[in-house]
Amino acid sequence: MERSMASSLYDRLGGEAFVDVAVDRLYQKLLDDPRVNYLFKGFSLDRLLAKQKAFLSVMFDGPRQYNGRDMRLAHAHLHLHEVHFDALLEQLAETLFELGVGVQEIAEVTGIASSFKDDVLHRPG
Repeated sequence: MERSMASSLYDRLGGEAFVDVAVDRLYQKLLDDPRVNYLFKGFSLDRLLAKQKAFLSVMFDGPRQYNGRDMRLAHAHLHLHEVHFDALLEQLAETLFELGVGVQEIAEVTGIASSFKDDVLHRPG
């Protein structure tokens, strides 16, 4: 069965309700992950979750507005490395799998996330 080209990734994943649940679960995993959990100390989790939900909505062609800083500026002070980015991708894929997302959509989501790698790690690109 061929999927409609008009159907955004946001809609195929399940829209706002899905993004909300996925981000909440993802951040619980990240907060439990010793590779990255210390990075969230001192941040308002509610504010971070709201920004991440808005950001992903925009990235998945959803309706929310994202008014945060660009990825390079937002992450520059964190001095992130490959291990941090790998942890995020691993936890993201695992979260999506647990929520019943198909392999193709998981690849699309992780591909979108990966497209920000140089900016998040503050590398030339």
